[in-house]
Order: sequence, then structure tokens, then C-alpha cells
Amino acid sequence: MSYHVYTTEGYILKGVPHGEADKFYYIFTRDLGLIFAHAKSVRKIESKLSPSLQDFSIGTYSFIKGKSQWKITHANTVQNYYDVFRREKQKMAVCSRIFSFLPLCITGEEIHIPLFSAVHTAFTYLQNTHLTPEEIFLFECIVMLRIQFHLGYVVATPEFKDILNDDTWNPALFVDADTQKKRMIQEINRALKESHLS
Repeated sequence: MSYHVYTTEGYILKGVPHGEADKFYYIFTRDLGLIFAHAKSVRKIESKLSPSLQDFSIGTYSFIKGKSQWKITHANTVQNYYDVFRREKQKMAVCSRIFSFLPLCITGEEIHIPLFSAVHTAFTYLQNTHLTPEEIFLFECIVMLRIQFHLGYVVATPEFKDILNDDTWNPALFVDADTQKKRMIQEINRALKESHLS
């Protein structure tokens, strides 16, 4: 029996050890949504897949879908955010919290291309831009609000128009977010409560 190979860009959110040498991975993909995929013998030293299946990575991954689960057949990491942010503790903490949040809030294997684009744009900006500690805090608030907006938990009300209008990033966005900081936090917490994630 032949299987169709699906190849797509994705983020490795979390790896979960299984058995003696296997691992399952939560991978947020552009074209398949959030999937829970199996990699056989990936914890063995000689595994060719292991170096490209590190948590907090973005890359291109190939899968086949078996009778009961996805299986990873190929992996090519483009960027590992642990390596990028390991000397910037605040950025690394934000990255960890967002990557931990995504598998909790995305249900099933529904495709979320706008959400994927929003996450990708955010991390590209975080990697390439020097931000103050306060701006990093505001960055996290904006990303969390945008994630919840794309998943339907938050509405683009007038006060959030400039924040949720699109997924671009610029210095003016942080000025607007700072004026809406208290309201943003309240809305994020409300959405978390209503979605039973808090």
C-alpha cells in the first residue's frame, strides 16, 4: 500500500517521549493545522531525524498518515528558537509560553493558515528586532490577543482595531498597545476563562 506524503512548514511545539526510543510531537503546521505525529527511534544516537526535531524549531516536515496516527518521514529545521534566544532570557520565556499555549488552544486538525501566518510574522519580528523589557511584555500581550482573535475567542472591537487589523509589526503598534495594556490583559484573561484554558 502506498501512502501520500504531506510536506509543509511547521513549528515543533513539544516533543513527548514514547517507549524506549520513540517520540511524539505536537507540530503546528501551515497546511495541516496542529498534528500529533510519531517519530520512530528518534531518541537513538544514530537517528537522522533527531537533530531536526528539536522543540521550539521551525522547519519543513514531511508526514504520512497511517491508520491511526501521523508519522514523520523527513525533517529539515530552518531555525531553532532555543539557539536564537538562549542568551535573551525574557524572549526565551515568551517563546516558551506561546509554544506551550498553542497546543492547548487549537482543537483538532483544522487548518489555520491566518493563525500560522500571525505566529510566523511575530517570531520573525521578535528574532530580528531589539526590544526593551516592557516592549517584550507588550509583544506577548499582542501575540496572545492575536492568537485568540484568529481562533474566534476575541472580537476586533474599536479599541483593538489597530492591533488586530492585520498581523504586521512596527514601533507604532507598541505605542497603541501600551495605551490599551490594561484592557488587553482583561480581554486575554476573559477569553482564557471562556475557552476553559485558565
